Amino acid sequence: MKNIKLLLMAIITILVMTGCPGCNEVVPQGYVGMVKTPSGLTGEILHPGHHACWARDRLLLVEVQEVYKSENLSILCADDLNFKFTIEARFRPKKDSKTINKLLTDKGAAMVRLDPKSGTVYVLKFGQMYTTYVQKPMIEVARGVVTKYETTGIRDARESIKKTIVKRFTEAIKDSPMELTELALTNFDYPDEIENAMKEKKVREIAIDKEKKEQAIKLLKAENRIKLAQKEKVARTAEAQAEVAYIRIVGSGLNAKFLEKKRIEAAEKLYETIGAAENANRVDKVILGTNAQPLVNIK
Repeated sequence: MKNIKLLLMAIITILVMTGCPGCNEVVPQGYVGMVKTPSGLTGEILHPGHHACWARDRLLLVEVQEVYKSENLSILCADDLNFKFTIEARFRPKKDSKTINKLLTDKGAAMVRLDPKSGTVYVLKFGQMYTTYVQKPMIEVARGVVTKYETTGIRDARESIKKTIVKRFTEAIKDSPMELTELALTNFDYPDEIENAMKEKKVREIAIDKEKKEQAIKLLKAENRIKLAQKEKVARTAEAQAEVAYIRIVGSGLNAKFLEKKRIEAAEKLYETIGAAENANRVDKVILGTNAQPLVNIK
């Protein structure tokens, strides 16, 4: 009897194992997993590696690696011109068990697809999560921020625009399973009207700058001429004053005795000059002049 019971238990065990086979599934790098049983999700996150599933349990994978996405936008600005630029951002799903459970039970449940490679594992890809939770609010936030600016003011307000978009977008997705890690604004494409206006403005600025430099040079030269003229005026005035003072001093001493003294001094120099020529050929020399006495050299 005992043997019969043991035999029956063995048969039942075999039947159970045959009807409810176990499996060994793999969670690859860049993913986390969670097992779904007939009664629902276990709530336990499975990290990369090998994991066992039993009976009708199914392994669900969620792609959690950081992914780069870009959106090319054309936004009508406050001056009724379309401004084109690109938002480049990096996102990733949050990895906590609450978020993964939410992903696989709410909107994400409809996006889970059977992995054709394994045939047993179901996968939720990042692209599906991005389209559902991120793409629309990111575009709406960017449009709401940029549309308030005129196209000519976007360049100078670029950093302010970026900070505002990051702040508002982070707030918009705070309750979603996704998180932003990096955002940049690139490929600014201004309308042709603005590009032409900017080029004309730059040409004018260059011309004005050149004119200012030329005016500065001319002004400097004029200032230098004025300074030189002032210095020349001072020098000539000083020379004239010195001449006047000299004439005044000399004039005060011009009397008969002074003039007679000067005449005698001049005569003495003249006689000395004649005397220096005594070694020349014998010549009679006569000096004629007012009150002058003739001198005769006889050798």
